Amino acid sequence: MLRRFYLRFSLRTQLIAVILLTCTLAMLVAGVTLFFAEIARARAALSEELTSQAQLIGDRSSAALVFLDNKTAKENLAAFSGLEQIDSACLFNDQGVVFAHYERQGTPFACGAMLPIRQRYAHFDSGAVHVQVPVLSSDELIGAIQINSTSAPLIREITSQALSLFLSLGGALVVAALLTLRLQRMISSPLAQVREVANAVVDSGDYTLRAPDLGKHELGQLASAFNRMLTTIGTQNKALAESEEYARRLFYDSPIPQIVADPHNLVYYDCNQAAAAIHGYKMRQELVGKTTLDLSAPVQRDGSPSAELMAARTIAAKQRGSNVGEWCYQRADGTLWDGIATVMRFTLKGRELLHISLEDITHRKLAEERLQQLNQELEERVESRTAQLASANTELQKTLDELRHAQEELVQREKMASLGVLIAGVAHEMNTPLGNSLTVSSAIEEELNIFDASMAAGTLTRTKLQGFVEQMRTGVKLLLRNLERAVDQVTHFKQVAVDQTSDQRRSFELDKIVADIVEIVQPQFKRTPHRIVVDIPPNCVMDSYPGAIGQVLTNLALNSLIHGFTSEMKGEIRISASVDADDEVCLVVADNGSGISAENLGRVFDPFFTTRMGQGGSGLGLNIVYNIVTTTLGGAIRVESQPGERTAFTITMPRTAPKAEALLRSA
Repeated sequence: MLRRFYLRFSLRTQLIAVILLTCTLAMLVAGVTLFFAEIARARAALSEELTSQAQLIGDRSSAALVFLDNKTAKENLAAFSGLEQIDSACLFNDQGVVFAHYERQGTPFACGAMLPIRQRYAHFDSGAVHVQVPVLSSDELIGAIQINSTSAPLIREITSQALSLFLSLGGALVVAALLTLRLQRMISSPLAQVREVANAVVDSGDYTLRAPDLGKHELGQLASAFNRMLTTIGTQNKALAESEEYARRLFYDSPIPQIVADPHNLVYYDCNQAAAAIHGYKMRQELVGKTTLDLSAPVQRDGSPSAELMAARTIAAKQRGSNVGEWCYQRADGTLWDGIATVMRFTLKGRELLHISLEDITHRKLAEERLQQLNQELEERVESRTAQLASANTELQKTLDELRHAQEELVQREKMASLGVLIAGVAHEMNTPLGNSLTVSSAIEEELNIFDASMAAGTLTRTKLQGFVEQMRTGVKLLLRNLERAVDQVTHFKQVAVDQTSDQRRSFELDKIVADIVEIVQPQFKRTPHRIVVDIPPNCVMDSYPGAIGQVLTNLALNSLIHGFTSEMKGEIRISASVDADDEVCLVVADNGSGISAENLGRVFDPFFTTRMGQGGSGLGLNIVYNIVTTTLGGAIRVESQPGERTAFTITMPRTAPKAEALLRSA
């Protein structure tokens, strides 16, 4: 209702009303906010003034309270007579009894009970202000002073502020009204010019008319947009006329048979010459007025009556907007022909019509029948060959199953080899703390036997007892230290084992993971002159699969130990890493061993390829490395070798491994 009432007025009136209302509300909200803020400030100022006066008189009256000098106390309170807003004042002793009081002439006694508090207190109530300040002597409460004041000064100040606010608001509204009148003239005048041009275009239909240039502001942009709209409409009208001529030529001059029919009774409303020719008529006017059923065979190829099938297809075309299907027609001379009818619904000048395009497929149908016959013969031959292939496939599947079983056994052997390396590392690291613990336990047992013998012989002295306790304390500390080290080692190897036996993804520092793996494989190098050198920068944090990286490093290190070094060499395996500008990690495992020959270099990642077949090599170690790097880690691996000098495996992988979904899609 309010919107309907608002729209009855002109844009000029609406603009003035909106601006004035907005200004009024804004200034009213700001004024009310300032008014209440001023009230709060005035109250705080009055409260602070009265509290200060009370504190001053209270400090002067503390001696009078201590020495019970009522006369001095009254003289001190009489100082309030110089403050016209103070009606009364009371001085209480520490028992809450009025010790002295002051009332302005004509004002009744108005002292209330003393509040048992040590803080200052101020309260506004019904046009009055009540203040209480404690009186202290040597930080001890000896009484309180209470002041009752009128709020008349506060009311006068608030009234003055309200009057100033009202006058400011009125002046601001007058200025806003003058500015609004000026602003609406700046807006309504250009709009009137655009309106006159719009009316002229509607009356004359001349889309070459243009609104005047109104400048670069928003109204000028509106006039410019209006002119562009006139240009667009004029162009579209011209294009529409050309499109109608183009569509007309496409319909009547097209070699494709086209028909326009009524969707309700399928009476042909219009057609082109190609449609008349395909139906066996010379002139297209002979076809207008006929229906599809007049030009169809009584029964279709599948035995369905044409009338029933035509009704179903018409309904489908109306619902879906189009329909494509084969149909058997009858020419003017009675011969039958097969065609594909594409029916599309469209609207022309508010009237719903059907557009039908035809294609003669009689020759294609004959070819399809011949093709069907040939297919039948081919199926018979295929069935015969299929029986022969089924037998061969059975034998092939059996062979594949045997190969797959052998492959699984070899992969399992590789996994067990990695597990053996892990167990060897655990045993090596656990040997020292557990051996130390056993030694300490034996020493403690020996000391206990000596202690028991001393007690039995009665030769136990205080000095021996203290020495025994100190030895036991030292032994227990050593025992706990070695056991804690063993527990730490178990926890550490447990994390490494979880990483290597699971596909767990987590965030980790590469240098720590490499150090863990080197610690595990180190026992394999213990009885050899070979060594492993690690050069990994710290703080290289990755979000990847530590178990997969550990498997890769283990396989590469053992591959160098087994295939790269001989007992006469003093081999060195160097594991280094760097991070490039693309945030990819480049991990290099290089050795100074015997190298790989040129003919074998391109086959090292092939499954089942090994130079030690029959000597314990499965040929799957480097193939597993290749698959882990290129799939799980989302990276790439390459090998370089100089026979007799060195071999280097270079792995590039992203610091953040691809998600599992991406791995599945790439697989």
